[in-house]
Parts: sequence; structure tokens; C-alpha cells
Amino acid sequence: MLSFSEAFSRTVARSFPAHAVVPLAQSSSFLHAAQAFFDEAASLAPGSRHLAHRLCDLLMCYTAKALTEQHQLKPGLLAAMSDARISAALTSIHTKFEQALDIDSLAADACMSRSRFVARFRELLETSPHQYLLHHRMDMARQLLRKGLPVKTVAERVGYASLSAFVRQFKAVVGQSPGAWAK
Repeated sequence: MLSFSEAFSRTVARSFPAHAVVPLAQSSSFLHAAQAFFDEAASLAPGSRHLAHRLCDLLMCYTAKALTEQHQLKPGLLAAMSDARISAALTSIHTKFEQALDIDSLAADACMSRSRFVARFRELLETSPHQYLLHHRMDMARQLLRKGLPVKTVAERVGYASLSAFVRQFKAVVGQSPGAWAK
């Protein structure tokens, strides 16, 4: 039984179908990685557990690649990243979240009209671009709060000029104020 981090489960794993068939005969790399994974997982030698975890990561990448090629991904981050236009907008969200991003600029990054962009984004991620950006900013805010940064600094680093607007949004998404959450 495999288990994954909460972040992986919320983003990538939910894109995988409940059952997937990956023809091993079509990918010798996948086959060799799977054999190495099972060998390391069964081994008691020092370092085998760590190596098995890394090989599992590699197998997940091969599986994602195969599912992408077979067009079997469910809506989610992995499916969205497989769409070159939506991927460009997601890259902007993930790398420029502290900047003033709006639907028009994200649609321009995707080289799409505003309405087609919003529809395609929602189709692939089952949420609006605005909600995705908001949740990404709040995830980044939680990471910064865990490091012990002051709430005002966190607000600025995730793109809020107004501390009160940040606190209001954080509370709406997370369910409590940043200060209370950090404790």
C-alpha cells in the first residue's frame, strides 16, 4: 500500500484514475525501475528504504507520463499541467503569486480568450483561476507562518498590500486567523 503526502494527494494523485494499466512491454525504463523498486523494497540493506522511496517517485513519474500519453488523467493539477496553455498560466501562478495577477493576465499567458481560459481551467482543475490562485497564496502563507515570519511580512510576501485583506482571506480559506493558526 502506497501513501503520499497531503500536498501530493491534493494535487497530483487525484488526477490518477482509480485503476491504471501501464503496458510494461512498451517501456523498458518503467520495467527496470519497477524491478529495482521491488528489489530495494524487499532488501534489509542500509539505504534500501530510502532508495525504494526515490524509485517509487520515479515510478510515479513514469505512470503519470503513460497516463498523459493515454489521455486517462482525471481533472487535477497533473491534467492541467499536461495542457500547454493552462500550464503556462499555472506556471505564472506558482512563480508570480506575490504579484498582482488577474484573469486577463493569466489568459494572456495561456494565449486564450478570457472566457475560453476560464472554462478550460475550470474543466481541468474543477475550480476557477481566482480560487486556485487564492488557495495557492494561502498554502504559501502557511509555509511562511510555519517558519515563524510575522503576519504582516507573510501578507506582503504572498501578494497582499493590505494586512486586513490578507487576514480576511486567510480566515475565509483556512477557518481561523493567521495568528491563531501559527500558534
